[in-house]
Amino acid sequence: DGDGDGDGEGTRRDRPMSIKVPKYDGKQSIEAYLELFEDVVGQNRYAEVDWLIRLRVALVGTRLERGCYGCSSYQAAKKELLTAFGTTAEKAWRQLMTLAQKDEETFYQFVTRTGRAVDRWARLAREPSG
Repeated sequence: DGDGDGDGEGTRRDRPMSIKVPKYDGKQSIEAYLELFEDVVGQNRYAEVDWLIRLRVALVGTRLERGCYGCSSYQAAKKELLTAFGTTAEKAWRQLMTLAQKDEETFYQFVTRTGRAVDRWARLAREPSG
């Protein structure tokens, strides 16, 4: 295959580039991190059955590390983490219903912020409940 590794898969340029799963550093919300995590593992085409172990590795050394032990799937761990942070569809809906345009905010900025809130609520409402 020409790259000397003996795997017969062609050159390194022929294979899709793998993106490293980022560690959770606590600087962003757990919801935003889980979205990024899902984007990366999806892009890397990891089987969903492997997502839980990859999430556990990404949380090592954080206060969230224990949050997904005892969970049998990535979806269960995700639900546990979101619940621990109080991130629920009901809470997102309440926040959406109380949105108002800020004095310093243009109408376009308000509509953009509202759209993000709708997306957040819809994403949380679609999450499996079990």
